[in-house]
Amino acid sequence: MALLKHILTPIPLYYFSLFKAPISIINILENKMRNFLWEYKDSGSKSSHLINWKMVMAVRKRGGLGILNLRLMNQALLAKWSWRFGVEKAQLWCKLMVEKYGSDFSYWTPKKVKSPHGVSCWRIIVDCSNLVTKYYSLRIHSGTLTSFWHDRWLGDSCFMDSFNNLYKLDKGYNASVADHITADGCWKFVFKRNLTDAESNSLAAFLQIIGSTPPSLQGRSDCRGWLLHSSGVFSVKTLYAELNSNAGNDNFPHGFVWITCIPPKVNFYCGVLFMES
Repeated sequence: MALLKHILTPIPLYYFSLFKAPISIINILENKMRNFLWEYKDSGSKSSHLINWKMVMAVRKRGGLGILNLRLMNQALLAKWSWRFGVEKAQLWCKLMVEKYGSDFSYWTPKKVKSPHGVSCWRIIVDCSNLVTKYYSLRIHSGTLTSFWHDRWLGDSCFMDSFNNLYKLDKGYNASVADHITADGCWKFVFKRNLTDAESNSLAAFLQIIGSTPPSLQGRSDCRGWLLHSSGVFSVKTLYAELNSNAGNDNFPHGFVWITCIPPKVNFYCGVLFMES
């Protein structure tokens, strides 16, 4: 078990941090991990897999063995770059990405890549950015670093998605929150044309969500916090744990099965008996 967790499983993680692994490669790696765990023999004799591999990848508290889910870890490692995009603006790699793809979309989140050639690595990283935006919160202070339409600063989704008709009509679709607030503290929208009745109703519903009074702006810069950890700092570990949180059994008696004074193999077979019952 220790060899599987600490030697065999971590081998591909360096490559997973930059490239999306094809499902065929993940299947091959997981097949080798299964054979190693269940002591597969080259002689052709089949070894019995006592429990489903998906259960094996669950955490111990939910009946698993805590073996790494390679597909989910690959996603978490790629999503890490999306978080770093918003905090490592002075780093060379980030400057290169901003120079090539621009930063008018969002200060915190990289823009979607539409070019079909030569950008496969960065496009895949950007596609995983939704895993980060789902679990962060933005605090508005100056309002200059937060995109009004592209960033999720209020509610469960960005306003570009939830009010796409108004987003397309706004002349300041790339503007920040501060740009949409006047000097006397009111909302400011400049649309490309007069709104239809349906669009006016959409605007009224939109104003009910954001409120009649904008947030008060301060001199400090806007900041971002990670909701999955009390420190507010992103980590691959917390994101992976969230992605893998549904694996396993909700009613698994962890305290009864995994007892420190009992040999791990005995604990394991007790868990297997419970899962089969």
